[in-house]
Amino acid sequence: RAFFNAGRGYGGGCFPKDVSGLIASGLEYGVDLEIMQAAQAQNQQMPGYVVDKLQDALGQLDGKRVAVLGLSFKAGTSDVRKSPAIAIANMLKQTGAQVTTYDPQANEEAAPDLVNDIEQVDSIEAAIKDADATIIATEWTDILNHPADSFKKNMRGKVLVDAVNQYSPVEATSA
Repeated sequence: RAFFNAGRGYGGGCFPKDVSGLIASGLEYGVDLEIMQAAQAQNQQMPGYVVDKLQDALGQLDGKRVAVLGLSFKAGTSDVRKSPAIAIANMLKQTGAQVTTYDPQANEEAAPDLVNDIEQVDSIEAAIKDADATIIATEWTDILNHPADSFKKNMRGKVLVDAVNQYSPVEATSA
């Protein structure tokens, strides 16, 4: 079930490889696994979808400060292989946004995969300070339990994108 929660897409070292392997095996045996191919294609588009949603909310992202919370492909690991969160951060940087990231375990592992000038910090507060928008990109407990009032107090803007669909919308809206 954990692989199928709606959100910014799946990543990791195993599941994407397994999906590709199933598709290749199907084609080898003359079976066109269209649903698997569609799932793979949609997954590859999800980081761009998140960035597009942010652009819908803020307009041009050039010069905007955006915090990305979570870099690992899932909570509980420092593994960043095929991480949608890193793809989101890199896409944001390509739009001209000033990107600051935080992950409780994966900062070191993520550093080689992040494009130049993406700032990594060691706390949620440092990441969201004066941000025009924040994206929750990995479902870490400390991020999901971070008080909405802190986002309101520390951010310049009021846009919070929950790309893992697990932050309390009631708490976020009330703040």
